[in-house]
Amino acid sequence: MAPMASFRAHARRGLTCRATCEQPGGPPFPSRRWRGGRSLSMLRVALVVRGRTSCTGLSRRGAAAVEAAFMLPLLITLMLGVWEAGRLVQVSSVLTNAAREGARTAAGGTVNGTDVTVAVVQNTVRDYLRAAGLPDAAVDGAQIQLINTSSNNWTDPVDAEPGDTFRVIATIPEGAPFDSLKFVLANSLTNVKQLSVTVNWASNNDERLAVDTQIPY
Repeated sequence: MAPMASFRAHARRGLTCRATCEQPGGPPFPSRRWRGGRSLSMLRVALVVRGRTSCTGLSRRGAAAVEAAFMLPLLITLMLGVWEAGRLVQVSSVLTNAAREGARTAAGGTVNGTDVTVAVVQNTVRDYLRAAGLPDAAVDGAQIQLINTSSNNWTDPVDAEPGDTFRVIATIPEGAPFDSLKFVLANSLTNVKQLSVTVNWASNNDERLAVDTQIPY
Protein backbone atom coordinates (compact mmCIF):
# COMPACT_ATOMS: atom_id res chain seq x y z
CA MET A 1 0.00 0.00 0.00
CA ALA A 2 3.04 2.30 0.40
CA PRO A 3 3.44 2.92 -3.38
CA MET A 4 -0.24 3.77 -3.71
CA ALA A 5 -0.05 6.25 -0.78
CA SER A 6 3.00 7.87 -2.37
CA PHE A 7 1.16 8.14 -5.68
CA ARG A 8 -1.85 9.81 -4.05
CA ALA A 9 0.33 12.35 -2.29
CA HIS A 10 2.08 13.26 -5.56
CA ALA A 11 -1.26 13.41 -7.37
CA ARG A 12 -2.63 15.92 -4.87
CA ARG A 13 0.43 18.09 -5.31
CA GLY A 14 0.16 17.81 -9.10
CA LEU A 15 -3.45 19.07 -9.07
CA THR A 16 -2.63 21.93 -6.70
CA CYS A 17 0.27 23.65 -8.43
CA ARG A 18 1.94 23.48 -11.80
CA ALA A 19 5.37 24.00 -10.25
CA THR A 20 4.93 20.95 -8.07
CA CYS A 21 3.87 18.90 -11.05
CA GLU A 22 6.94 19.89 -13.05
CA GLN A 23 9.50 19.76 -10.25
CA PRO A 24 12.31 17.42 -11.39
CA GLY A 25 13.91 14.84 -9.21
CA GLY A 26 10.73 13.92 -7.33
CA PRO A 27 10.10 10.43 -6.08
CA PRO A 28 9.27 8.10 -8.95
CA PHE A 29 5.77 6.91 -9.45
CA PRO A 30 5.25 3.19 -9.41
CA SER A 31 4.81 1.67 -12.82
CA ARG A 32 2.75 -1.36 -11.87
CA ARG A 33 -0.71 -1.72 -13.28
CA TRP A 34 -3.86 -1.17 -11.23
CA ARG A 35 -7.61 -1.32 -11.75
CA GLY A 36 -8.79 -0.73 -15.29
CA GLY A 37 -5.53 -1.92 -16.84
CA ARG A 38 -3.91 1.53 -17.01
CA SER A 39 -0.45 2.07 -15.61
CA LEU A 40 0.20 4.62 -12.92
CA SER A 41 2.79 6.31 -15.11
CA MET A 42 0.09 7.07 -17.70
CA LEU A 43 -2.16 8.45 -14.99
CA ARG A 44 0.72 10.70 -13.87
CA VAL A 45 0.79 12.30 -17.33
CA ALA A 46 -2.92 13.00 -17.12
CA LEU A 47 -2.53 14.59 -13.69
CA VAL A 48 0.34 16.78 -14.89
CA VAL A 49 -1.78 18.01 -17.82
CA ARG A 50 -4.66 18.82 -15.48
CA GLY A 51 -2.33 20.66 -13.15
CA ARG A 52 -0.90 22.74 -16.02
CA THR A 53 -4.39 23.67 -17.23
CA SER A 54 -5.51 24.79 -13.80
CA CYS A 55 -2.38 26.82 -13.04
CA THR A 56 -2.35 28.40 -16.52
CA GLY A 57 -5.91 29.66 -15.99
CA LEU A 58 -4.93 31.26 -12.69
CA SER A 59 -1.88 32.86 -14.31
CA ARG A 60 -3.97 34.28 -17.16
CA ARG A 61 -6.47 35.81 -14.74
CA GLY A 62 -3.61 37.48 -12.91
CA ALA A 63 -2.25 38.91 -16.16
CA ALA A 64 -5.69 40.29 -17.04
CA ALA A 65 -5.88 42.03 -13.65
CA VAL A 66 -2.48 43.66 -14.20
CA GLU A 67 -3.47 44.81 -17.71
CA ALA A 68 -6.71 46.29 -16.35
CA ALA A 69 -4.79 48.13 -13.62
CA PHE A 70 -2.61 49.78 -16.28
CA MET A 71 -5.30 50.53 -18.88
CA LEU A 72 -8.30 51.50 -16.71
CA PRO A 73 -6.94 54.93 -15.63
CA LEU A 74 -6.14 55.80 -19.25
CA LEU A 75 -9.59 54.74 -20.43
CA ILE A 76 -11.33 56.69 -17.68
CA THR A 77 -9.29 59.81 -18.46
CA LEU A 78 -10.09 59.49 -22.17
CA MET A 79 -13.80 59.00 -21.45
CA LEU A 80 -13.98 62.04 -19.18
CA GLY A 81 -12.05 64.14 -21.72
CA VAL A 82 -14.48 63.26 -24.52
CA TRP A 83 -17.43 63.89 -22.21
CA GLU A 84 -16.17 67.31 -21.13
CA ALA A 85 -15.21 68.32 -24.68
CA GLY A 86 -18.74 67.49 -25.81
CA ARG A 87 -20.13 69.58 -22.95
CA LEU A 88 -18.01 72.58 -23.97
CA VAL A 89 -19.12 72.28 -27.60
CA GLN A 90 -22.77 72.18 -26.50
CA VAL A 91 -22.42 75.26 -24.26
CA SER A 92 -20.51 77.11 -26.99
CA SER A 93 -23.36 76.44 -29.41
CA VAL A 94 -25.91 77.77 -26.89
CA LEU A 95 -23.77 80.87 -26.29
CA THR A 96 -23.51 81.52 -30.03
CA ASN A 97 -27.28 81.28 -30.50
CA ALA A 98 -27.81 83.62 -27.54
CA ALA A 99 -25.46 86.22 -29.07
CA ARG A 100 -27.31 85.96 -32.38
CA GLU A 101 -30.63 86.48 -30.62
CA GLY A 102 -29.23 89.63 -29.02
CA ALA A 103 -27.90 90.84 -32.37
CA ARG A 104 -31.30 90.35 -34.03
CA THR A 105 -32.93 92.38 -31.28
CA ALA A 106 -30.35 95.13 -31.70
CA ALA A 107 -30.77 95.18 -35.48
CA GLY A 108 -34.44 96.14 -35.21
CA GLY A 109 -33.76 99.31 -33.23
CA THR A 110 -37.09 98.99 -31.39
CA VAL A 111 -39.13 96.14 -29.89
CA ASN A 112 -42.90 96.67 -29.61
CA GLY A 113 -42.38 100.40 -29.63
CA THR A 114 -39.60 100.28 -27.00
CA ASP A 115 -36.17 101.61 -27.87
CA VAL A 116 -33.43 98.97 -27.93
CA THR A 117 -30.48 99.91 -25.74
CA VAL A 118 -27.34 98.01 -24.80
CA ALA A 119 -29.07 96.86 -21.60
CA VAL A 120 -31.97 95.43 -23.62
CA VAL A 121 -29.52 93.44 -25.75
CA GLN A 122 -27.74 92.12 -22.66
CA ASN A 123 -31.01 91.03 -21.07
CA THR A 124 -32.04 89.30 -24.29
CA VAL A 125 -28.83 87.27 -24.33
CA ARG A 126 -29.16 86.32 -20.66
CA ASP A 127 -32.79 85.33 -21.07
CA TYR A 128 -31.82 82.98 -23.89
CA LEU A 129 -29.03 81.41 -21.81
CA ARG A 130 -31.36 80.88 -18.86
CA ALA A 131 -34.07 79.36 -21.07
CA ALA A 132 -31.45 76.97 -22.50
CA GLY A 133 -30.84 75.56 -19.01
CA LEU A 134 -27.46 77.08 -18.16
CA PRO A 135 -26.75 77.55 -14.43
CA ASP A 136 -27.61 80.91 -12.85
CA ALA A 137 -23.94 81.48 -12.00
CA ALA A 138 -23.03 81.27 -15.69
CA VAL A 139 -25.98 83.41 -16.81
CA ASP A 140 -25.52 86.16 -14.22
CA GLY A 141 -21.75 86.19 -14.68
CA ALA A 142 -21.88 86.32 -18.48
CA GLN A 143 -20.31 89.40 -20.06
CA ILE A 144 -22.16 90.82 -23.08
CA GLN A 145 -20.74 93.64 -25.16
CA LEU A 146 -22.23 95.54 -28.10
CA ILE A 147 -19.58 97.33 -30.19
CA ASN A 148 -20.33 99.77 -32.99
CA THR A 149 -18.09 98.92 -35.95
CA SER A 150 -19.59 101.44 -38.40
CA SER A 151 -18.38 104.94 -39.26
CA ASN A 152 -21.40 106.52 -37.53
CA ASN A 153 -21.17 107.50 -33.88
CA TRP A 154 -23.76 105.80 -31.69
CA THR A 155 -23.93 103.69 -28.53
CA ASP A 156 -27.44 102.28 -28.39
CA PRO A 157 -28.82 100.31 -31.36
CA VAL A 158 -31.88 102.56 -31.51
CA ASP A 159 -29.62 105.36 -32.79
CA ALA A 160 -27.99 103.25 -35.51
CA GLU A 161 -28.51 104.04 -39.16
CA PRO A 162 -29.79 101.29 -41.48
CA GLY A 163 -26.86 99.23 -42.65
CA ASP A 164 -24.59 100.19 -39.75
CA THR A 165 -22.52 97.24 -38.68
CA PHE A 166 -22.00 96.21 -35.08
CA ARG A 167 -20.62 93.31 -33.08
CA VAL A 168 -22.04 91.35 -30.14
CA ILE A 169 -19.52 89.54 -27.93
CA ALA A 170 -20.78 87.08 -25.30
CA THR A 171 -18.31 85.63 -22.79
CA ILE A 172 -18.58 83.24 -19.86
CA PRO A 173 -15.44 84.22 -17.96
CA GLU A 174 -13.03 82.19 -15.89
CA GLY A 175 -13.99 81.57 -12.29
CA ALA A 176 -17.40 80.78 -10.80
CA PRO A 177 -19.38 81.38 -14.05
CA PHE A 178 -17.26 78.93 -16.07
CA ASP A 179 -16.80 76.46 -13.21
CA SER A 180 -20.58 76.09 -12.92
CA LEU A 181 -20.65 74.62 -16.44
CA LYS A 182 -18.12 71.85 -15.81
CA PHE A 183 -18.98 68.20 -15.19
CA VAL A 184 -15.38 67.36 -14.29
CA LEU A 185 -12.05 69.23 -14.16
CA ALA A 186 -12.38 70.64 -17.67
CA ASN A 187 -9.47 73.07 -17.41
CA SER A 188 -7.24 70.14 -16.38
CA LEU A 189 -8.36 67.90 -19.25
CA THR A 190 -8.96 70.40 -22.06
CA ASN A 191 -7.03 73.50 -20.87
CA VAL A 192 -10.14 75.67 -21.52
CA LYS A 193 -10.82 78.32 -18.86
CA GLN A 194 -13.55 80.44 -20.47
CA LEU A 195 -15.92 80.53 -23.43
CA SER A 196 -16.37 83.49 -25.76
CA VAL A 197 -18.23 83.98 -29.07
CA THR A 198 -18.47 86.93 -31.46
CA VAL A 199 -21.35 87.74 -33.82
CA ASN A 200 -21.18 90.39 -36.55
CA TRP A 201 -24.47 91.97 -37.64
CA ALA A 202 -25.96 94.95 -39.50
CA SER A 203 -28.71 97.30 -38.37
CA ASN A 204 -32.16 97.32 -39.94
CA ASN A 205 -33.42 100.24 -37.89
CA ASP A 206 -36.44 101.54 -39.80
CA GLU A 207 -36.93 104.40 -37.31
CA ARG A 208 -33.90 106.14 -38.78
CA LEU A 209 -34.99 105.61 -42.36
CA ALA A 210 -36.33 108.76 -44.05
CA VAL A 211 -39.08 108.12 -46.57
CA ASP A 212 -40.21 110.81 -48.98
CA THR A 213 -44.00 110.73 -48.96
CA GLN A 214 -44.28 113.26 -51.77
CA ILE A 215 -45.68 111.61 -54.88
CA PRO A 216 -43.52 112.54 -57.84
CA TYR A 217 -45.23 114.10 -60.86
